[in-house]
Amino acid sequence: MKLSAPPKAESHKKAHWVAIAGLLHDIGKLSAAAKMPIPQSYREANEALVCPLLPDGRSHSHAHALHTAWLLDETEFFVEGLSQAELVKLAANHHKPDGDSLDQNIVTRADRLASGHDRNEVASEDRDIGEGLYAPLGLLRWPSDTAVTSDGVSQGLSAVSLERWEEYLPVASRDAASYRVGCDKLTKDLMQDLRELRLEAAESCDRRVDQLLLVLQRRMHAVPASRARNNEPDVTLFDHSRLVGAFAACLAVLHEGEAKDPHQLKGRYRLVEIAVGGIQRFISGSSAPQLDEDDEASSAASSKGLAKRLRARSFFVGLISWLAARRVLSACGLPATNLIHDVGGRALLLLPSSPLIMSRLDQAIAYIRDWFWLELGNSLRLDIAVSEELSDDAFSRKQMPATLRALDDRLAAARYANPYSARISHGDWQETGYVSDREGLPTDRKAFLDRLRDLGGRLPKARSFWLIDSPAGEAASSAEIDILGFRVSLHEEQQRSLAQAFAFSPEAARSGEGLYLTATRLPLHSKQSAQLLADYSLDTAELNEPLTFSELARLSTDDQGQSIAQPMLGVLKADVDHLGMLFGYGLGEGVSFGRYAGAARYLDTFFKGFLMDRLEKQYPFIYTVFAGGDDLFLVGPWYDMARLAAQINTWFRQAAAGNPCVTLSAGLVFSKPTTPIARLTEAAEESEKLAKNSGRNRIAFGSVSLSWQAYSEAIDLQRVIFAAAGGGEATTSQKSSLIYRLLQYSRQAIESDTPSEGAQGPTLKWRSQMSYDLARNLSPKEFPQLHEALSQVLTSRDARRLYVAASLTLYRLRGFKS
Repeated sequence: MKLSAPPKAESHKKAHWVAIAGLLHDIGKLSAAAKMPIPQSYREANEALVCPLLPDGRSHSHAHALHTAWLLDETEFFVEGLSQAELVKLAANHHKPDGDSLDQNIVTRADRLASGHDRNEVASEDRDIGEGLYAPLGLLRWPSDTAVTSDGVSQGLSAVSLERWEEYLPVASRDAASYRVGCDKLTKDLMQDLRELRLEAAESCDRRVDQLLLVLQRRMHAVPASRARNNEPDVTLFDHSRLVGAFAACLAVLHEGEAKDPHQLKGRYRLVEIAVGGIQRFISGSSAPQLDEDDEASSAASSKGLAKRLRARSFFVGLISWLAARRVLSACGLPATNLIHDVGGRALLLLPSSPLIMSRLDQAIAYIRDWFWLELGNSLRLDIAVSEELSDDAFSRKQMPATLRALDDRLAAARYANPYSARISHGDWQETGYVSDREGLPTDRKAFLDRLRDLGGRLPKARSFWLIDSPAGEAASSAEIDILGFRVSLHEEQQRSLAQAFAFSPEAARSGEGLYLTATRLPLHSKQSAQLLADYSLDTAELNEPLTFSELARLSTDDQGQSIAQPMLGVLKADVDHLGMLFGYGLGEGVSFGRYAGAARYLDTFFKGFLMDRLEKQYPFIYTVFAGGDDLFLVGPWYDMARLAAQINTWFRQAAAGNPCVTLSAGLVFSKPTTPIARLTEAAEESEKLAKNSGRNRIAFGSVSLSWQAYSEAIDLQRVIFAAAGGGEATTSQKSSLIYRLLQYSRQAIESDTPSEGAQGPTLKWRSQMSYDLARNLSPKEFPQLHEALSQVLTSRDARRLYVAASLTLYRLRGFKS
């Protein structure tokens, strides 16, 4: 059975126009913060038109509105079907709308809604702020915690472009002068972006929205939306502008005809959340091939394609929630601004609650459910929640937390509902699973696997993809794949096409493209890998071809980049602790929609953007199975992974501005490259579960759970032990024997902390034995650093770091010939 996607509704022109105006309405805050001079003649002609008077009746407030008008006039930016002058009025008049213009009043009302209704129309915003934006994750708190203040959690983010990942993490507050310099650079970059987009004269409104979302995220992701003295800078200019566009699009659908005062423009809305579950099981489950066969030599050819196949699965499943949301928007004729976020397989939409839109929403949801059934056979779980009808008050700062919690409750209920009751009555679904007259799950069939193989072969070199609605009755080519009625094709270079193009990273994006940020880390064969693999008798990959897992297992290096001979893979699985609860209850009372959207996007971008950039530059042989939302699954050379784990937590602590409520738990396991991927996944999940069950904010190293601080100390300790053992060269049997005994002492210490049933209590016998051993066999003069480090272990209550350190040292020594 071939499904036909619900018809693409004709784009609601006014909804798109006001959405674009909403996206652009505050771009003047960049040039205003930079104190860019506006020509006096332009100021005299336009200031009174867009800027309200202050109570003194002599000067104007909201100078950024004049800057918005000036930037749009300077760049001559326009939109299909809307004159440039009309666009300037729509975007710039949001603080002084023309009473006869319904569309201007809609943008004004949307601005207030996106701000949580508390906008002060005459607030001064000309102060110099050096602290920049509050760290989005630094503001999350449990309800029982002390109320959040700006002190201690407001680590500043500089005004930086999205491509500068080295400045993505919160840093110490900067002075106002450096902040102005950053805004000046961003303004000039934004003006160049708008001029380049102006040349794309034939672009539709749909494509224009996607292009602007990329441009504005690039330039405004770290700029505070408010510079008023009485407002906290807790929402980014990008997230605020996107929400203004979303509310404006909803109001444009709900209100037509004569102009109304902004306060009379009442809205009715629905929040829709689409969640895809079982992602990692789908990527590495039973239908995925093994990493390598038992016989490495005979499996060399097949293992070369494994990384591509797994990466294709990850890319495929990552697209699904995003495309499901776009399918809803397409059916409703709404712009991409109304997809508030798509993080970790969960997409959130804001829709107007009108009978026509609700009917189209029902059709789109029915299609999405049928597609999941027929194309995936329920190998991925689909949960969809639609809120009750919401008024404007539901998005006030007072009620917003309850609004989000109510939606989350509906999503939880959807997770345990059975949406396939009709399938049971038709006989192709039973309680035990999928039943069909065709053999196997759809995702196990040759046609699906072949398509993923072709997709995986193109991914390593692709920098973007095209997206178009699948023509009815027309089969996709080998270079394309159909997902939810959309046709996706990968491309290495930018080409002109009627299809909308989406770049995989802001660095790769060109003029006229949108952005689909994805974790596409796939290690490729390079001169560095060839040099490291030269000592092995392997049929290595050609340059720029994906490395096999057998090759990755032999690419571990130490801190100086020297090869470590022990061949093993390391697998790291991690996620953020209690994130759903934190977003439901930890945003605090008086929180705006923008703070929620910004925190979710920031976290997702940390994994898909910042972390991928760090891997590219510091750990080039780490393979990303999945990253996004709050979840992470990496495979790579074992010692690289051991070092990386500690760094990931350090980076994450910086991203959270040291917030003790936002923590990470992880599991780290090592394995031979012959282990099936499904078994590796299970081992990593069990290890991660151990970390969580041990109290969270921890890492489990195999079967041992320890704090991140202890793990970081273990990494340092193993370096000291390894150096004392000769650094792998001329290691004596006496030294090796000592390391084995240290491992045994650590095991005894761990067992003593968890005595078996019937035991009298923890024993300290290991301490006396280890103390005697060190005094007899380890000279403080010959090995002062090691002696001091081990003496600290003896006085510590937790010897787990010794277990990790001794284990890592022994793994490293196994690869050397004595």
